[in-house]
Amino acid sequence: MNTDYISIKRSKLWKGTVIALIIVTIFFVFKDDFGQSTTGNNVLNKDPYASLSFKEICAKTGGMWMKMQPTQNYVPTGQLACEGCMQSRGDHICEKERYIKTL
Repeated sequence: MNTDYISIKRSKLWKGTVIALIIVTIFFVFKDDFGQSTTGNNVLNKDPYASLSFKEICAKTGGMWMKMQPTQNYVPTGQLACEGCMQSRGDHICEKERYIKTL
């Protein structure tokens, strides 16, 4: 039996195991950071608008802040006029939470 062949095989197996262990360790250490470089925020865990007022969110998302009767699907809802954000798609929304859900 060729012992040189067996020792080469064992050394490759050992090196592969060490590399796999390093990769797994790196994954678990940095798993919460994956994806943040592309999105800027980890949206699943953090609200990117939490520190902003409704008016600031409106401006940052391309809406126009104004006083107007709310609309849904371009149709007035019948509610009184209010300060809110006119979306680029055309609806006027008065509640911050509802506006964020439509983004």
